[in-house]
Amino acid sequence: DPKLFLAEDPIIPFPQGGVLFLEVFLGTESNPVDVFSGITFDVEFDTDLVNEVFFIPADSSTDSWGTYDLLPFQTDVSFGDGNISIGFSTFGMTNIEDEYGLLGQLFIVIEDDVVGMQGPEIETTIQLENVFLFGDDGEIGPVINDTIDVIIVENPLSTNIILDESLIEVYPNPAQDYLIFDT
Repeated sequence: DPKLFLAEDPIIPFPQGGVLFLEVFLGTESNPVDVFSGITFDVEFDTDLVNEVFFIPADSSTDSWGTYDLLPFQTDVSFGDGNISIGFSTFGMTNIEDEYGLLGQLFIVIEDDVVGMQGPEIETTIQLENVFLFGDDGEIGPVINDTIDVIIVENPLSTNIILDESLIEVYPNPAQDYLIFDT
């Protein structure tokens, strides 16, 4: 069975407030998709750790889908439920045979201040679920879904530092057209 999988960003672990980039691939050179004309899947995540999720479809001229045009659609953004639904179909529901390639890239924004972070890091899971691969005859084909674990670490730049007010000078005081802070 072909695999729908996530290729990880090489920067691991990820700081609070950072952006995680994950490429979404369908099939591999050694295990391409036999036949399909469409695919749908959900991306599931923890809303306590993730601030926003975006999916950007791959440029059809740069992936390995050959002459086939894949039309992306994002049907549901249930951010509060911790998932987004994504789908692709071919133009005219034409079957793609023995191909593999990049579907697009997920941009996952990690919360600036993760609530409940007990130590210097916390682990979360990004999952591809409810994967359906179908042909032009409506038959659903088998596909293996993917899960990755992501470690989020404290970001020392995101902590609030309260300075002694004797260390801050504001001028001109009172401010008129502009304000200068000198620490």
